[in-house]
Parts: sequence; structure tokens; C-alpha cells
Amino acid sequence: TVYGGRRNYIKTKLYGTVFGKDKKIPLAGIKVAVYDGTYERASVVTDENGAFYFDDMSVWAGLHVSYTMIISDPNGTYAPVRRDLRFELDEVTREEIVILEKK
Repeated sequence: TVYGGRRNYIKTKLYGTVFGKDKKIPLAGIKVAVYDGTYERASVVTDENGAFYFDDMSVWAGLHVSYTMIISDPNGTYAPVRRDLRFELDEVTREEIVILEKK
């Protein structure tokens, strides 16, 4: 990894929607958490439209930054999903569409 000083300070924005089967039913009240290794950087609960948004998570990094996103249902109706995300140096915003399956 090559370090370039201030240029390597990466600000990321992550947003998306959580749906039930077949992308037809948006799911409210689902926890979406973003981890940097084992550290939880942020978490939100989806709104009535199944939407979530993380604004300006900042990390000093080399050429990229990696997060793990875990989507889980506090009520236990849907199985949790884990996604590994990688933001490149010039990438700022990403949309993730998540479909949860019933347990």
C-alpha cells in the first residue's frame, strides 16, 4: 500500500434499501451495521421505506478502505446477511440493495 498523505483520507457515503423476497416488500426496522474489522463504525435502522443511509464515514487509508456490512432483523424473522465492501481511493458513494430471506 502506498500512502499519499491527505489524499488517502477517504470519506465514504453508503446508502441503500432492504427488501423482503423478490424486491417487492421494503422492510422497516432492520438493523444495518458497518464494521471496520471488529469495530462497529456505525449502525442505523431502516425507515418505513426500507431505506438506510450512512453519511461521511471517514477513514485514513492506503489505496482503499474495506468495511463489513451486517444486516439483521431484531425480531428474528429474516436471516442475517453479511457483505464485504471495498471503497477505492476515488470512490465516495455506493448504493447497496439487500434482499433478506425468511428463516
